[in-house]
Amino acid sequence: QQAAGTGTLNRESEPYYKMLPYRNRSDGSPSWQYKIVWEQPNYKGCVACGANRIGKSQLGAFVTALIVTGAHPTYESPKNGLAWIVGADSKMIESICRPMFEMFIPERYKVNGHWHGKNFMWRLEADGRCWEVWFKSCDSGRKKFQGAKVDFCWIDEEPLKTDIFTEIELRLVDNQGIWLLTTTP
Repeated sequence: QQAAGTGTLNRESEPYYKMLPYRNRSDGSPSWQYKIVWEQPNYKGCVACGANRIGKSQLGAFVTALIVTGAHPTYESPKNGLAWIVGADSKMIESICRPMFEMFIPERYKVNGHWHGKNFMWRLEADGRCWEVWFKSCDSGRKKFQGAKVDFCWIDEEPLKTDIFTEIELRLVDNQGIWLLTTTP
């Protein structure tokens, strides 16, 4: 019994263990919600939908941080990559997506990286990894989603313009990237 308790305590240092909504709070074992994170790399995309205020955006930020830092439990992301975080508008990105994402990124990535306010993107570096994370607004239109080879895309709420989602899928093809859509049904 003591060994099991010690194992649980040691796991608290793992970045994804601290994501309490997706772990059993009594013993640290994966909860049923963790299955979303675990199985995502088996598909080219994953939709996590549910009611408001249950943590969908938090899940998206968490998974994006795992991909960028290489800490995802089942998906081996490249050492250097490009991720997009897509929101309905700039207000949503600034007030929800960006703060949640930054909450999960280890401080060493931010210290070694750089926030480019003009381009609305993070260049994150640490542990031999270098990722650019661009924040994109659906309000800007389809043309702002063209021309890049993307490794991962988290879309927070479904784009009202269907051509934007099509453009996102096209950007993921070259690098065999995956997407995560967090949305209210």
